[in-house]
Amino acid sequence: MQHFYEWLSSTYTNIPFKELISAFIGAVVGGRFTMKATNQSHTLQQKREAESEQEITKNTIKLIRAELLTAWQIYSEEFKEELYSREDGAPYLAVLPIGDNVFPLYDSSPVGLAKIPSDLSEKIVRAYMRAKGLIKMIELNNKKYEMVIDHANKKVQEKALEYSKELLENPNILKKIEYLHDQEMLIMAKYLNMGPLADGMKSLSLEIESLINSINSEVEILLNKSGH
Repeated sequence: MQHFYEWLSSTYTNIPFKELISAFIGAVVGGRFTMKATNQSHTLQQKREAESEQEITKNTIKLIRAELLTAWQIYSEEFKEELYSREDGAPYLAVLPIGDNVFPLYDSSPVGLAKIPSDLSEKIVRAYMRAKGLIKMIELNNKKYEMVIDHANKKVQEKALEYSKELLENPNILKKIEYLHDQEMLIMAKYLNMGPLADGMKSLSLEIESLINSINSEVEILLNKSGH
C-alpha cells in the first residue's frame, strides 16, 4: 500500500495528497454504485423479459385451447353424433364442408408452443395431428358421398320413364323411387368401402375427444396456478 501511495504522489505531483486520495476514493465508490445500478437494471430487464415471455405462453395456451374447443364443438354439432350413433360397419352418408387453413392459431404458434410444459405440448401436438388426419378422412368421405349420390340419381333417372307411367296409376310410386334411391346409395357406398372409413373416423374421433378433454383440464390447472 505504501508503494501505491508513493506512486500516486510521484505521478500527480501537482495535486495535494489528501485531495488525490479523496478523488480516488470517490472514483472507486462511484464506480461501485454505477456497477450496482447497471446490474440492477440488467436484472430488472431480464425479469421483464421473463414475465413477457410467460404472458405470451399463457395467451398462446388460451388461444390453442379455444381453437380446439371451438373446432370440436362445431364438429360435434354437425357431424359427430350421427357418426357415433350409426351401426359398426355402416357407411356414414353425410357431408361436412371443411374450409382451408382450419387451424390458423396452431399453425402460426411454433414459438409459443415450445414454451408450454412438455407433457401438455405433446398432447396438443398429438391432438392436432389426429384432427388433421380426421379432416383428411372426412374430405375423402365427402368425395365418396358425392359419388354415391351421383350413382343413385343416375339409377333413378334410368327408371324415370317407367316411373312417370306408373305415377299416373299409383301415387305411392314415390315411395318406390325413394326406396330405389336409398338402396342404390347403400350399394355404391359398400362398393366404395365407406363402412370401414366411417368406423375409422369414429375411432379417431373418440381418441381426439379424449385428448381434448385432457388438454382442457390441464390448461385449466396451469392457468389457475399462474393466477389467470
